[in-house]
Amino acid sequence: MNIDLIHPHALLPPLADGTHLVFKNVGAYNMTQWMQFIQLRPAVVMIMADGKVEKLREPETVDYVRQMEHVPDGLKT
Repeated sequence: MNIDLIHPHALLPPLADGTHLVFKNVGAYNMTQWMQFIQLRPAVVMIMADGKVEKLREPETVDYVRQMEHVPDGLKT
């Protein structure tokens, strides 16, 4: 969340848009507390002890998020 902090005085070098950062051994959220808002949720992966990466969850798409929505016929254009 945009209110979460790694450290209030942490200084990072300038980063290009789209740069991904990994902060290990942090966080208090789990899948049941992971709210979908602001942006689509990325894939969830697990890095195994041998270094192999296993995908646990596919990334969200707009179609996936909208599949549960129903627009009443009277509101369709």
